Amino acid sequence: MLNFALGVEHEFSPTVAGYASFRTDFSARPTEARADAVVASWDLYFITAGSAFRIGTADLTLGVSFGWGGETIRRGPASIPTAFEQGLVIGAPGSLKVKYRTLRFILAFSI
Repeated sequence: MLNFALGVEHEFSPTVAGYASFRTDFSARPTEARADAVVASWDLYFITAGSAFRIGTADLTLGVSFGWGGETIRRGPASIPTAFEQGLVIGAPGSLKVKYRTLRFILAFSI
């Protein structure tokens, strides 16, 4: 799987700069392969934006990043059957839609 990233930075003044980026995090696991909570085939996308400020000899960076993605997990044959796959769990769905969301705040200070 091939991932992609694009970032831009703009200097507003000698002491203030802004930046923005977009990146992907595609799973290298084939969709057909069995997954659990640890090894997912989620295709994720991230947008990040922020500003960098020079204050005297120090640098301050503030930003935010939002990520999203997900997949639909379908039940299917497995090499080791479980109660879920054998249909022994009452109300076990044929498929389950899983969503991923993350919000990160960025704060960095250097002297």
